[in-house]
Amino acid sequence: MATICQYLYGEYTRLGVVTVFGVAVTTAAILVPFGLLEIGFSGLIGTSVFILAFGLLPGLAGGICGWYRLGFPAAAGSGVAPGVAFYLVVVVGVTLNIGSFGAGDSPLVPFALRLTIPSFVAAVAGFILAVAMAILSQ
Repeated sequence: MATICQYLYGEYTRLGVVTVFGVAVTTAAILVPFGLLEIGFSGLIGTSVFILAFGLLPGLAGGICGWYRLGFPAAAGSGVAPGVAFYLVVVVGVTLNIGSFGAGDSPLVPFALRLTIPSFVAAVAGFILAVAMAILSQ
C-alpha cells in the first residue's frame, strides 16, 4: 500500500519529467497550426482547441501523475507547461515573422500567465482526484 508521501513526492521522477515535456510539446503542436494558418481562437474550433490545450490536457496529465505516483511537482509542471509552450510558440513566431503570431494587442507575458492559471488548476485537480481514487481503490 502506497503512502501519501509516495504520491506527493513521486517514485518515478524521470517519467514525471517526460510527462511535463510531453504536455509542453503537445500544446505547442496544437497551437502552431493555428498561428501558421492565421486561424483565430474565437469560434467553435478555436474555443475547443483552447479548452483541449489549456484544460483537458493538463488535467489528464495531472491525473496520470497522481495515479502512477509521478509526484505533485510533475503535476504542477504539467499545469505550467501549456503557458510556457504558448509563450515560446508566440516568441518564435514573432521572431521569424510568420503567420499571425503576436498579432494581438495584449502584452504577451501577462496573457501567457493568465492562460497558465486554468491549466494549473486543472492539473492540480486531476492530481488530487487521481490520488484519491488510487487510495480508495487499495
